Amino acid sequence: MLKFIGVLIIGVMLLWSPVDAQQDLVSLSVEVGYEGRFRENHWTPILVSVTNNGEAIDGKLIVRRERSSALTNTFSTPITLASGARQTVFLYATLQSFGTTLRVELLSQQDEIITELEVPIRPVGPDDKLYIVVSGATNSVIDLNNVVLGGNSAFQANWFMINIPDYAAALNAVDLMIFNNVDTGTLTPSQRNAIQGWVRAGGHLFITGGANWQATAAGFNELLPIALSGSAPVDNISALAELAGDYTTQFEGSHIAATGRLAPNAEVLALSGDNQPLLIRQTYGNGTVDYLTIDPSLEPLQGWERINDLFFTVLTSTDTRPGWIWGIRQMDNAIDGLEILPGYTSLPEAASMLTFLIVYIALVGPVNYLVLQRLNRRELAWITIPILILVFSGLAWFTGFNLRGTDVLLSRLTLVQTWPEQEQAQIDQLIGLIAPRRGNYTLATTDNRLLRPIYPLTQSGSFLGDISAQNVEIQMGNRFEAQPFPVDASFTAAFNTTGTTPKPAINGQATITYNSNGTAQQLRGSVRNDSELTLLNPVILARGIAFQLPTLAPGDLYVFNESSLILTNYGAPSATRLEYSRGVPTDQYYYGGYNTNILIMPDKTAQDIIGEKYFSLYTPYFLGTNIETVESDPETQRRQRFLNAFMFDQHYTTNRGDKVYLAAWTNTSPIESDLAEVGWQPVDSTLYLIELATEIVPDQNTVINGEQFTWALLEGSQQWIDTTPANLNLYDNTSLAFRFTPLPTARLSEVERLFLVIDFGGSGARPQDLDIDLWNWSEERWQRVNVNNNRFNVPNYEAFVGPLNSVQVRLTRDGMGGFVYVERISVEQRGTLEN
Repeated sequence: MLKFIGVLIIGVMLLWSPVDAQQDLVSLSVEVGYEGRFRENHWTPILVSVTNNGEAIDGKLIVRRERSSALTNTFSTPITLASGARQTVFLYATLQSFGTTLRVELLSQQDEIITELEVPIRPVGPDDKLYIVVSGATNSVIDLNNVVLGGNSAFQANWFMINIPDYAAALNAVDLMIFNNVDTGTLTPSQRNAIQGWVRAGGHLFITGGANWQATAAGFNELLPIALSGSAPVDNISALAELAGDYTTQFEGSHIAATGRLAPNAEVLALSGDNQPLLIRQTYGNGTVDYLTIDPSLEPLQGWERINDLFFTVLTSTDTRPGWIWGIRQMDNAIDGLEILPGYTSLPEAASMLTFLIVYIALVGPVNYLVLQRLNRRELAWITIPILILVFSGLAWFTGFNLRGTDVLLSRLTLVQTWPEQEQAQIDQLIGLIAPRRGNYTLATTDNRLLRPIYPLTQSGSFLGDISAQNVEIQMGNRFEAQPFPVDASFTAAFNTTGTTPKPAINGQATITYNSNGTAQQLRGSVRNDSELTLLNPVILARGIAFQLPTLAPGDLYVFNESSLILTNYGAPSATRLEYSRGVPTDQYYYGGYNTNILIMPDKTAQDIIGEKYFSLYTPYFLGTNIETVESDPETQRRQRFLNAFMFDQHYTTNRGDKVYLAAWTNTSPIESDLAEVGWQPVDSTLYLIELATEIVPDQNTVINGEQFTWALLEGSQQWIDTTPANLNLYDNTSLAFRFTPLPTARLSEVERLFLVIDFGGSGARPQDLDIDLWNWSEERWQRVNVNNNRFNVPNYEAFVGPLNSVQVRLTRDGMGGFVYVERISVEQRGTLEN
């Protein structure tokens, strides 16, 4: 009996291990994304807290695709934890929308699981809005869950300071971030850089003041549109109610507001009764920073029923953002571009192959026969033919081996975006690793960029090695590194990196001037290349035009002042930032309409950059074939595939507004990659998109046309189709309502006339075929207007001009049968434009 008990004890001890013991002594706490929500294919921050009450740990935190279906691949980060210690670290991952849970594991150096935790996750749709409020409270008094556009949803995450990630790309899923009554002085340098980078790339930051102004603003000195110096009481803040479209509420009394000196490019959106700034805005790169000088968590704004209307105005009145800022979204085109290698081929020349085959057939066949016949030893064919086959097989293998060489090819496609007065440029890069022979490779960034593998949706690439099936592990430490992954000979492993780099010395300025009657706008300006780069195929991009420049060598200055550079004044309004889809745009699949002369196709900007002569038009990726094939060289084809991977002109407009850009190419990369222990050669194509410093010359007799407005969908009973003010089919018993807001550069100081423009594109429809209403701001009701022509001069227009000169229009097709096609609906305003 004692012998049996001893054997049992020994067996238990053999099964028991220190790792098993550690599981009860180590615990995990995990917060995924934005209170469990994430946006598909965007970088998602995963905050992991580890508490160790056992022995010291030297291992890694990991999320593995084989254990979490939401993951695109595996991500990990090393962690070292002393006994009795607690540590909080970030993992960064990209997720897919069909996943519902994410499992985080802590592994030992022997890859044994020390502990693990599975948490639920929920996707945010590509058209839904995601807001973050940082207030140090789990239940913020600011609630933005109802600040939505027609038919979509909004979600708010309430964060603490610790939730803010160290990388800007981990915030790209967010539409608005608010800091309210919290000490931002505790932000780490990497967190501050992340917020700055996110705003620069197109984010919208909202900061509040009030009595606690100093702590809330402590981390944002460079971003603020005001140099704060103190606080003071202000009276009558009713201007904030007017921004919400509420012209009856009066906010009188004394309120504490932060005060200081306005930044040079700041814009005051609301003033108090004693002319103190209440809401101040400035542009920062491609993004926007708003500063509310009072505290919205206090009366009278706390509990105010129209607070959501105020934030709706804030969100829909920013400047335009071009359609290229969302990063790589169409992976099939991205990988196709990487596989086009100008100057390289994976196969020998056709003539060489044909010659090789002819010689092989001749030797094995007639030559071998004739020689053996001459020797009268034809029976030796059983020996000579196998020998010839072996010799030629070896020769083919040796020739192919040497043709491929020994160096890996790194095919790199890079997008670089810069803005005036910004020292950093935004980088989005594709990397294709083409292997000369099968092997394991390790790829890493050389700086602070995030790295991830990408794979196609259709699996149609001719030389694509499906690295998604191999589940590459991305390890995060001082840099992002793809752990050793196999690649077959002549196949491509594709990756995407995102980050920043110092801005190149390429700059320019532009001036937009109105003519004498205030209708046409002429563009003039110059660009200067003070970098060491030679800029190839440069193009000036502005509203409705593209102007080709000559090659710009280092030191070149080019002045463009041609009289033909007239900005168009007949087009669709730009979509407000909240209208952009984070997925592949749906309206790229539909070019319909009776007259598409004024409508912008989804590839318009790509066509402007490539040049119409060389541009090929493609069907949606899932249809596969070309509509039109244009003969062009491999480099042009490579460039177009790259453009088609990230550049989409959604909603029939280029969304350039009053901004002017220089687009130009180089055959070098601004950043390097690290491919461990192997030789490699680069194949580089880089696109620079340089926003020029643009000045609008003011005029007292100015017409602000439809292209100088943004639009937002307020309501609609046919959300599933045609919800833009261009290329619109309005069906029976349906209605749509839009808000049109002038661009900040086109906001008249005094509106003197208002026009409603409805173009039916030659369809034969008339304004009388629709019920048309305008929103009466003072009476807060829709008011019917009897529109009798396509450019209707609105009588008593003052009642219909609301906050920041916005106008709301509703179209209804009521019980008349069939549908009405509207090519474009927009508004125009005439009045005084000032600086």
